[in-house]
Amino acid sequence: MARTVEYVRGSEHPQRDNLLGHLEQMDATDDEVARTLAEQRRYYAAALRELAGE
Repeated sequence: MARTVEYVRGSEHPQRDNLLGHLEQMDATDDEVARTLAEQRRYYAAALRELAGE
Protein backbone atom coordinates (compact mmCIF):
# COMPACT_ATOMS: atom_id res chain seq x y z
CA MET A 1 0.00 0.00 0.00
CA ALA A 2 3.09 2.19 -0.21
CA ARG A 3 1.96 3.91 -3.43
CA THR A 4 -1.38 4.83 -1.90
CA VAL A 5 0.15 6.21 1.30
CA GLU A 6 2.72 8.26 -0.65
CA TYR A 7 -0.01 9.66 -2.89
CA VAL A 8 -2.10 10.72 0.11
CA ARG A 9 0.91 12.18 1.93
CA GLY A 10 1.66 14.36 -1.09
CA SER A 11 -1.86 15.72 -1.32
CA GLU A 12 -3.15 18.97 0.09
CA HIS A 13 -6.64 17.58 0.77
CA PRO A 14 -8.13 18.84 4.05
CA GLN A 15 -8.89 15.24 5.13
CA ARG A 16 -5.37 13.98 4.38
CA ASP A 17 -4.39 13.32 7.99
CA ASN A 18 -7.67 11.55 8.70
CA LEU A 19 -7.21 9.30 5.67
CA LEU A 20 -3.59 8.56 6.59
CA GLY A 21 -4.78 7.43 10.01
CA HIS A 22 -7.20 4.99 8.40
CA LEU A 23 -4.61 3.75 5.92
CA GLU A 24 -2.14 3.01 8.71
CA GLN A 25 -4.69 0.66 10.28
CA MET A 26 -5.38 -1.25 7.05
CA ASP A 27 -3.68 -4.41 5.91
CA ALA A 28 -3.98 -4.23 2.13
CA THR A 29 -1.72 -4.26 -0.90
CA ASP A 30 -1.52 -1.59 -3.60
CA ASP A 31 -3.20 -4.07 -5.97
CA GLU A 32 -6.09 -4.58 -3.56
CA VAL A 33 -6.54 -0.83 -3.22
CA ALA A 34 -6.51 -0.42 -7.03
CA ARG A 35 -9.02 -3.25 -7.44
CA THR A 36 -11.37 -1.78 -4.81
CA LEU A 37 -11.22 1.67 -6.40
CA ALA A 38 -11.92 0.23 -9.84
CA GLU A 39 -14.95 -1.65 -8.47
CA GLN A 40 -16.25 1.52 -6.83
CA ARG A 41 -15.80 3.52 -10.05
CA ARG A 42 -17.79 0.90 -12.00
CA TYR A 43 -20.52 0.81 -9.36
CA TYR A 44 -20.96 4.57 -9.13
CA ALA A 45 -20.69 5.08 -12.89
CA ALA A 46 -23.50 2.56 -13.38
CA ALA A 47 -25.59 4.24 -10.66
CA LEU A 48 -25.14 7.66 -12.29
CA ARG A 49 -26.07 6.25 -15.70
CA GLU A 50 -29.20 4.74 -14.19
CA LEU A 51 -30.14 8.04 -12.56
CA ALA A 52 -29.64 9.80 -15.89
CA GLY A 53 -32.04 7.36 -17.50
CA GLU A 54 -29.48 5.61 -19.65
